[in-house]
Amino acid sequence: MNKILSTRIWPILVVFMALATLNACHSPRRVLKAPLKKADENFLLGKMANSEIKYDTYSAKASVSLINAKNRKTELKAQIRIKKDSLIWISFSPLLGIEAARLVLSADSIKFINRLDKTYFIGDYTFIRNAFGTNVDYGMVQALLTGNDFNQYENESFRASVDRQEYRLTATHRMRKRREARQKETPTVLVQSIWLNPESFKIVRIDLREYNDENKKLSVSYDDFVTVSGQQIPTMLFFDLWNAGIITKVKFQISKAELDEEQQFLFKIPENYVKMK
Repeated sequence: MNKILSTRIWPILVVFMALATLNACHSPRRVLKAPLKKADENFLLGKMANSEIKYDTYSAKASVSLINAKNRKTELKAQIRIKKDSLIWISFSPLLGIEAARLVLSADSIKFINRLDKTYFIGDYTFIRNAFGTNVDYGMVQALLTGNDFNQYENESFRASVDRQEYRLTATHRMRKRREARQKETPTVLVQSIWLNPESFKIVRIDLREYNDENKKLSVSYDDFVTVSGQQIPTMLFFDLWNAGIITKVKFQISKAELDEEQQFLFKIPENYVKMK
């Protein structure tokens, strides 16, 4: 397991970032038989915004499956906690085991502990940008984990269409909002498609890549929505990541989710841990 965490889990987590109480009624993805009426992008964007999860804190327990390019599968348990626009805290453990790794993201930093080999990493998103040539940011990861849109990016470039029995929003030059852009940061231009459920207007699929980069692509699907605190939350999250022809698959199966419950975001590095190189 030590080797798995060092050579498989941490790289997959980085790639994922570079591109991520249920006593309720399920509302599965439904395909309507009647043809959809066309709708313009402003109408769909408004509906999508209204359907997003509104929360201060989000927490969930999940089963995580990781399948690499050699079809090797790793299964973990995870606890996910989010303080909106502030922190993402994820604890990983083997099945029926104690915590093996902990990851904390903020707007400016990435912190990671591997308890199995007693190592840690502290850095910023420059590490991911340099290693993978991708301008990932905190807001993207937060949105992908909750099934919301990238609210730090503008919506003016979207165009609407009907794709089979779902609405589709497509942007070929989606830019970060000026007030969200940071100095000395390389501008990120996204090529993005979003598919919406025609009844709930929840996001059910996203295809995403950076402009002028055909080698890296992320596709995310959301399914098996449940009602939590009056809001629809996906409990099945499927991430397919293409990087120079190599595909990595990550699946999150949520078993418990809560909104706006008090959460702790503890992260402490033991004195005997060694910094990762």
